[in-house]
Amino acid sequence: VISTEAVLAALHDSYSMWAHEYLKKLFAADPTWVVERQTQMVGLFAEHEPQSLLDFLRHGSNYSLQDALVVCRSHGLIEEEAYLLGRSGHTADALQVVLERLGDIHLAFELVADQHDPKLWDLLVDFALEHPHLLVPLIEHLEKLDGSSGKVGRGDCRAQPPPSAKPAQVLRRIPPGTPLARVAMPIKHTFETFMLTVGLHQSCQKLSFDEASARKRTILACCQRGRSVSLAHLVCSLCGRSLDRAPPTEKQGSTLRDDEGLKMSSRRPHGGRETEAQALHGNRVLLRGHGGVHALCHRRHVPVSRSLAPVPQSTATLLPSVP
Repeated sequence: VISTEAVLAALHDSYSMWAHEYLKKLFAADPTWVVERQTQMVGLFAEHEPQSLLDFLRHGSNYSLQDALVVCRSHGLIEEEAYLLGRSGHTADALQVVLERLGDIHLAFELVADQHDPKLWDLLVDFALEHPHLLVPLIEHLEKLDGSSGKVGRGDCRAQPPPSAKPAQVLRRIPPGTPLARVAMPIKHTFETFMLTVGLHQSCQKLSFDEASARKRTILACCQRGRSVSLAHLVCSLCGRSLDRAPPTEKQGSTLRDDEGLKMSSRRPHGGRETEAQALHGNRVLLRGHGGVHALCHRRHVPVSRSLAPVPQSTATLLPSVP
């Protein structure tokens, strides 16, 4: 097997076109075969096939950016020079080359749209405002980018321009009396897009307000509606007795518990437990949220000044009922 170095050494003194074709075939088969020769290939492409140099620069990754930039400048390859400037991080210089030396608003727009730098958008808009013949193509490109932002399955993942580069803002910045050709349709599309955006915002605002109002009414209805209560399952938080039983008397003390109440009530009829009439007679309760207390226990434990005050509406006194 003849090595690549041997073939290139044999072709060194011959026409360089053969070396270019040989390296290009190797690169198409496997780029790793010519990793150390890609910088040389930049010069060969610029000399023999400049129309394919940009595609090679985009697919290659092992050439020297500085050497490739020198080659492109020496051969007057402006688009390739702009690409290398952008790839090396000098995006503003690349944009300046495209605008001032090429005057290609489409290429400049593609360069800026692939970046996430608001300053580049400002440079592009400022240059277009200084050159009115570029305004209409710029607005058309901005309309396409703005219109494709909400499409499903969009694969370019480009960031949207800042507010200063929106079509409506660009139109506002056009000086009065600026001659513009074919500007009617871009302006029409801009206003239609603006009105559509306003309508969408208003519809979303109305939907949010209606949903919030409906949920508010639901919560208020839940808070204001009644609830079936079984006093036999509720215990007074002050005396410890079930709310369906009478509170302890003053002699028994406010801390009397159910076990003591059961002993004292064992002498009563009906199995030692108050009947429903006995439980309801003189037994008023205060329901508080998910619990409650005897009204008598409440009066015993609150200060005198508070006991003389009327009961708030949220803790109104209720007569217990058996559901």
